[in-house]
Amino acid sequence: MLAALLFLVLGVIFAPRRITNISADQILNRAVAANAQEHNVPLHFIKSELRDGIIPTLEGRATFDGRPIWPIRLKPTDRRYPWMEVWVEQDSYRIVAWRIWDRRGRKPFVAQQSPAADSIGL
Repeated sequence: MLAALLFLVLGVIFAPRRITNISADQILNRAVAANAQEHNVPLHFIKSELRDGIIPTLEGRATFDGRPIWPIRLKPTDRRYPWMEVWVEQDSYRIVAWRIWDRRGRKPFVAQQSPAADSIGL
């Protein structure tokens, strides 16, 4: 028990994690603003999803080319409609990759994606 507590304390001291109190909704709003001039990012899809009441979900953390990113999923409650995954760079809020999913019957498939989506490997 004491060893586990000591391990926990040492982990906090030597490997602290950046504390973030930001929501997926805030990240997406900043990303839409930061990527306003990008023509290869489907901002219209993101904006319409947010307007339709989709609640974005932060799916943890990942890295892309050694930089920290936020993977975010925009998934409607009704599974018949398309959903989207977006990967946002933490420092610049640049959308580094995206993927739009759709479904035919019961099987989901990738309808569109950015060229970088495959290299993220998520």
